[in-house]
Amino acid sequence: MNSSEPLNEDRYEQFVAYLDGELDEASSRSVESTLANDEHARNEVAALARTWDLLDELPRVDVSSDFTEKTLSSVRLDTIVEKEDADSERPNGQKWLISAMLVVGMVSCFLAGLFLVQGISDPKTDVMLQNLPVIENLETYEDIGDAEFLRRLQEMKDFQDAVETQPE
Repeated sequence: MNSSEPLNEDRYEQFVAYLDGELDEASSRSVESTLANDEHARNEVAALARTWDLLDELPRVDVSSDFTEKTLSSVRLDTIVEKEDADSERPNGQKWLISAMLVVGMVSCFLAGLFLVQGISDPKTDVMLQNLPVIENLETYEDIGDAEFLRRLQEMKDFQDAVETQPE
């Protein structure tokens, strides 16, 4: 920091933190080095220190116990009134437009999510879903054995009679 540097916000905060004893050791040494070499900085810190001292000279004001509650209630009321005023000033066309934009946005998000999920789906899972009836009856198909048995069943005229004669 040189003497030509104005009191900017960062420098001000650093000097205030120095006066309050909030800086770490390295930062404190940096500020002290600046103060040793920069008369302008020394004057700024001295002015800040005098300001703090003057604040201590001001008389203390006692506030009632419900001061905070009254203040916050007033702020809440002002906020509600401002919101109602803003809503009442908005024309019906603008309210309709905002509602339509919200609906379009929600539908767009739904569709984007749907397409995203479809794009992410695993091809192996798709094949398994297509073959689900076969998978569900796999034990039955394993009991049949081979395809020759199925060909013989297909050649028989009366399938019901063949089922009755089949040994269990």
